[in-house]
Amino acid sequence: MTTPNALNLHRSLGLFLVSLLGLAACGASESEEGSSSSFFVGTSEFGVAAGTPLAIEAEWLAFLADEAASGASQLNDHDTDTVDEVAVVVNIDTRVETNLRVAARGLQWVGDELYIVVDEVLDNFDWDGNTFIAELVLLRWHESLSDPVFVDVLDRNSSLAMVGVENSLFYASATLTTMANESSLFAIDSEFPTTPRPVFTQDAGGGLTPRLLGEQDGLILMSLDETVAGDNRDLNADTNADDSFVLALLDGTGVVDAGGYTLNIRNTGLAIEDASAPLRAVSQGANDWLVGFLVNETAQELSLNRFGVGGPPASWQVGSCLVDDLDLDDDVLHVIQFSAWDMDPVGNPPINSGLAGGLRVLICGDAVGTICAESDEGGCIFNNDGDSVDSMLRWLRIDGPAPLGSQNGPIRGLSQLVALDTDLNGPTGGAAEVDGIFVIQCDEVADDRSWDGDAGLQRDLVAWMDPLGTLSWKFNHSSSGTSYTTATWMGEQPGRTRLGVAYAESSNSQFLNPDNDKLDSVPTFADFLAGSGRLSFPGFGVALDSDNAGITLSNGWGFFRVSESEEGADINGNGTTDDILLVRLNLTSGSVLNMGALNTLTRPSVESEDDGISFGAAYLFDETILGFNISGDSDASDLVVRYFELP
Repeated sequence: MTTPNALNLHRSLGLFLVSLLGLAACGASESEEGSSSSFFVGTSEFGVAAGTPLAIEAEWLAFLADEAASGASQLNDHDTDTVDEVAVVVNIDTRVETNLRVAARGLQWVGDELYIVVDEVLDNFDWDGNTFIAELVLLRWHESLSDPVFVDVLDRNSSLAMVGVENSLFYASATLTTMANESSLFAIDSEFPTTPRPVFTQDAGGGLTPRLLGEQDGLILMSLDETVAGDNRDLNADTNADDSFVLALLDGTGVVDAGGYTLNIRNTGLAIEDASAPLRAVSQGANDWLVGFLVNETAQELSLNRFGVGGPPASWQVGSCLVDDLDLDDDVLHVIQFSAWDMDPVGNPPINSGLAGGLRVLICGDAVGTICAESDEGGCIFNNDGDSVDSMLRWLRIDGPAPLGSQNGPIRGLSQLVALDTDLNGPTGGAAEVDGIFVIQCDEVADDRSWDGDAGLQRDLVAWMDPLGTLSWKFNHSSSGTSYTTATWMGEQPGRTRLGVAYAESSNSQFLNPDNDKLDSVPTFADFLAGSGRLSFPGFGVALDSDNAGITLSNGWGFFRVSESEEGADINGNGTTDDILLVRLNLTSGSVLNMGALNTLTRPSVESEDDGISFGAAYLFDETILGFNISGDSDASDLVVRYFELP
């Protein structure tokens, strides 16, 4: 059956032609969904804390069970308290759950080997055998092992203890290094999990103690701390040794052999603000990445966005900016083309864009951008609206392959400098990348311009631009007529080929779900139709939790957080209309099903492997939403892990 509302939805948004009644009609209770042969949902017997990781690799899931949320049970072997978070492993295929009985802080799969970060103090056990219970240690578990085994002692000061790249694990050890070219970073190959090997550096001045920041597309991002004993020297050429976050990079696609890891850590010689500073690395081919990062002027002790005075060319500055920015409190976008820089860092140094940025770094093609506040450029007024309180997406193009060709200066045209809705819910800050284009949400009020052709300035509007093509923002998303989009939440999806958008009914003043108001948002999975040159919004007509949509995508299945109160219906038939539910949608067939109660946490509705191609997935069920107990304790107040196979 197809309702008039569904037809409206299909025609105006290009959404799946699925009955809006299908959600309620197909909605399954907890028991129905749990017994289904397709999408069988398993449930852990343990409660968890809201921040537990859900680490997934092939058929394996690992998470941290919370003793307090598991009936105040003592789950690890070595103490008698009930305040720990304890590592648990689930085989999603067989649904066998195993408590590893160690108080853990972090989890990382490398193949079918699970590496576990354990604090000896919390676990109350001397794992490294030095007679002290004080260290942060790395343990390893495999299904052939009855218990986890000790690997090494970790650096407590590293932002991350470990990262995995394909079949290798890299971890920040507590090893003290003093010899030139040595580091405290070690690597393990999954084929030889008991033999960690050292990772070397390009620094002939002494040893280094890298702290891990993350991994993107196989490039490992680290910081170097000049204040660490043994590293106490100037690593970013600012004549002092008091910087704690000098950025370093490592190609993570090398080989771990008997002599050590085959590739070396290289110092960028530039300091970032802290471990949370925005970083972006996108693969450009084998052993090459385009890397964007924000250099902190305070740490670098240098003004980096003073155009034409020992900095970027004066022609790169926006014409309306008449005052030099002389302070040292900005974070300025720099770009590295890794392969060329790694081979010849003097001939191919990092490029200073002169763009004072924050929140995010984005890359589309050879365009590297950040969110720039007018106030960070000496009070410039980029969009000619009379104030300097707006933020805009700006970028620099890196023209040509290595060695680096000319750099096209940052965008400067008035029509390109559009004020963002930086308060947009979700992780994008109002600017995203999808399928080679930039997507923003413009705030017409902040921009003091109308972009939808009406006389009002009251709307927030989604727009897109190809940074390698015609440099104009496209606000109209219809192949014919006029169609605009307002998002209440926006989040990039794995691979960035789609963009999760909570599409507001107010976009084009339409009823998109059956409750007869125009106050809701519906889930869409935006993609760029290059052939037609427009942004499309396929999805489904049911009311989301508008500000916390949690839209995510894996194996062609979309998942999102639905609000019964916003839908105005008792979707799961339990006699109330105030539940938050997990709903799944197949982006090919359009089949849709309510999977039961979810949660109100600001994390994805469902989590799977990072690349969006996954055997299994998991999510957190909040018992309080339905008021009944599904875990092994005696209350109905916990978060519980649920998991399923993805067909």
